[in-house]
Amino acid sequence: MTDAFRKYKAPRSGNKHLGTMLNAWRLLIEHCGDISLDSVTPSIIFGFMEARMHAPKKAWSESRAKTFGKHTLSEIFGFARTTGLMSSENPVDAMEAFPTLTAAEEASRQNPRYPYTSKQLNTLLASAWFDPANTTDFRGKMRDDLGARYWVPLIGVFHGTRVREPLQLVVSDFSYEGEVYVLSVRPELEDDGEEAKMLAELRSVKTLATKRRIPVHPALLALGFEEFVRERRAQSGATALLFPSSMPKAGGKSPKLGRSYEQAFLRFVRDRLGFGPGLGNHGLRHQLEDRLRDTQARNGRWPAGLGQQYTGRTRTREVDRDVLLDEGSEASYGVGYTPAAILPYISTIDFSDLALPAPFADWRKGAGRATV
Repeated sequence: MTDAFRKYKAPRSGNKHLGTMLNAWRLLIEHCGDISLDSVTPSIIFGFMEARMHAPKKAWSESRAKTFGKHTLSEIFGFARTTGLMSSENPVDAMEAFPTLTAAEEASRQNPRYPYTSKQLNTLLASAWFDPANTTDFRGKMRDDLGARYWVPLIGVFHGTRVREPLQLVVSDFSYEGEVYVLSVRPELEDDGEEAKMLAELRSVKTLATKRRIPVHPALLALGFEEFVRERRAQSGATALLFPSSMPKAGGKSPKLGRSYEQAFLRFVRDRLGFGPGLGNHGLRHQLEDRLRDTQARNGRWPAGLGQQYTGRTRTREVDRDVLLDEGSEASYGVGYTPAAILPYISTIDFSDLALPAPFADWRKGAGRATV
């Protein structure tokens, strides 16, 4: 069943999402044993959901069980029924009751995600993370990848990217469209060589909305980002990873681009800076979305869907509905706004509260900070 569903789902789903779905399926098998599909009953599913909500590690919240858990198992059993692998009713859809948690239990299982405050961002920008001479806080490839240490947090600040989006970038993801320097967030590569094919297999996007062409923020260009990309092209070619430390170790069981950076950053903000739970790479994305909302509250609403296209979000968050223009069915058609159309709007986002590092070329030589 696992292999059959993986083959069915893989063309339509990113590696991360599919892996998460199959992990839920694995947990069900561990709960009830490797029994026949037709012998799985609503009672077994009820017991599984209850067990997951009270698991000693990584317990599901009631909301996660009712949404992700229920939807995932329903889809897998539905696939099994449709393809003739089982003949009994879908045990998930047949459930007439669902286990519950108290309000206190539900709250304890939530995994909060907070935006970085201005104070926290400036603490990070002034910390040892942004000391090019610092090697004690980094392991393996991250010790020498000054580009990743400098640019990835800043890309997160100014673009609100998901952490793996900048970590899987290659040189050819950047190009000029007229006078606008453009970033393409995409899984595919134009090159069809062996190295490009290998990278394309590792690259992924979370949803179709994640795939986008957007202008590189002017603040990054002022810090020397275009020159950095040009330097990487001269060093290693158009298909080179922008950040070499992103390449996973050869022979790993579950290779992921950028794992070394992601782990290093989380350790640093959690342990070194003591920012506490709920803050990690995703906090950069959330702070940018807060800035988008604040900018539009002050200066007027942006065209429908423009902010979502910039950050690669599928739909408007509930918290933003009173600030952003509504989208209609037009959001499902065409290719969205051009980078040139997006650029004037993102240029109005206020980052004046941040004390930025010196331009990259000076920073890696040990120079001071940029002026805000």
